[in-house]
Amino acid sequence: MKKRVLTLLILTTIWSLGSWWYYTCKIKGFCDTSNKILSNNVSTPASSAIVGSETGAKHVVDSDGDGLTDEEEITLSTDPNKIDTDGDGLPDNEEVGSEPNAAIDTDADGKINALDDDDDNDSLLTLLETKIKTNPLEKDSDGDGIDDATEVGSNTDTPIDTDGDTLIDAIDTDDDNDGLATIDEMAIGTNHLKADTDGDGINDAEEVGEATSKPKDADEDGIIDVLDNNNSPKAEVVEEENKQDNPEQVKDGTATEEQATTDKSTSEEKPKEEQPRAEPTTQDKAISDEVTIEPLNGASDDAIHGSLLYFPFNSAAPKLSKSASAYFTTIAAWLKESPDNKVVLTGHTDSIGANATNHKLGLQRASIIKKMLIKLGAPKAQVTANSKGEEQPLKSNKTKIGRKKNRRVELTPVGKGAVSK
Repeated sequence: MKKRVLTLLILTTIWSLGSWWYYTCKIKGFCDTSNKILSNNVSTPASSAIVGSETGAKHVVDSDGDGLTDEEEITLSTDPNKIDTDGDGLPDNEEVGSEPNAAIDTDADGKINALDDDDDNDSLLTLLETKIKTNPLEKDSDGDGIDDATEVGSNTDTPIDTDGDTLIDAIDTDDDNDGLATIDEMAIGTNHLKADTDGDGINDAEEVGEATSKPKDADEDGIIDVLDNNNSPKAEVVEEENKQDNPEQVKDGTATEEQATTDKSTSEEKPKEEQPRAEPTTQDKAISDEVTIEPLNGASDDAIHGSLLYFPFNSAAPKLSKSASAYFTTIAAWLKESPDNKVVLTGHTDSIGANATNHKLGLQRASIIKKMLIKLGAPKAQVTANSKGEEQPLKSNKTKIGRKKNRRVELTPVGKGAVSK
């Protein structure tokens, strides 16, 4: 009886030990010697799990606990003992993505993000981008059309913050804090780093107006207000021309207005007493307020010809002479006939004043003529205004008559049936 009880006790003990061993070693895997890894010379338990069915269970190991098994990391060439293989501040599993077999490669350079220290290839290290809060997966974090590296600047320790609002340009959609998005300023052509692009004392957003797709052009000269620091060009032209009609001295300093000689080879003796000028008649005043036209090289009036346009500089609202009005109407109709028909307006000045001022003045003259054509129905896109300033005089700038001839706008038609010379 005692032997039977002892045998039963032994068998029960053996069965219990066997069951414990099977559960502990086969199911839980606690007997696997690979369950311990050496990291930084410290023995640390590895993360492990059982996958598969009860009968086909497979033991897997994630040594660094980053969500990727050691086997997956070996396949990907990432370090199974490092949560962040490339040291960019982002864990391997986040950079690999949900499909280890199709690991993320943002910049498609053949190097997966988990092994790439510049994921978007914008020349800013991912580690730096995570620090300065730019998007390491986008070359243009704020979507303003300017890449992150340009907006951060050469000193990455102190990224550029143009408006000083503590939001660096690379993540600021309005770099100069003028009320216009940087991307809109890029499209309009204003300076996205300057709140008042044309320096006229008026904020860019105010001059652009509510519709950024159609910025304001108060004087309709083809130059939008935000780029035009003088929105009343005719008034400025008049003021400048009045100054030029009575200069104290010509640019080269050779003679004053009263002393300037004519183009004759011999100078005439100046009378002892200057006779007062006669008051202009009503007819003279009417003529002085008109834009006049001179066809180039004697072209016939019925042709689409080039011309020299002279207009008054003592009036803030010049009118078209009868001949000029008919000519402009013909030119406007010709422009509407075909988008291939175009007109180039080139403004010219005399030599009094600075080169830069004269270049601007020439452009303003051409813009006035452009405005007149547009009012007559000419398509705006087919009329181009530019300036040569004082570079191409027709006559000597040493005489009053010569300077008046040099203050002109040349109209050159280009297209079917046009005669420009």
